[in-house]
Amino acid sequence: MAPVALEDIARRALEGDRDAVESLVRELQGDVYGLALRMLWNREDAEDATQEILAI
Repeated sequence: MAPVALEDIARRALEGDRDAVESLVRELQGDVYGLALRMLWNREDAEDATQEILAI
């Protein structure tokens, strides 16, 4: 089975697919956290920012 492209997951999420929204958040969470950590230089602040950005 071929991997599903992030764009396809995002398209399904925009169409109202709740499972796709959860999948999209899981796929993006690590990248968002990494960027927040580089910008904030504090793990707890980066975790908080990630939660705010992804509304999880």
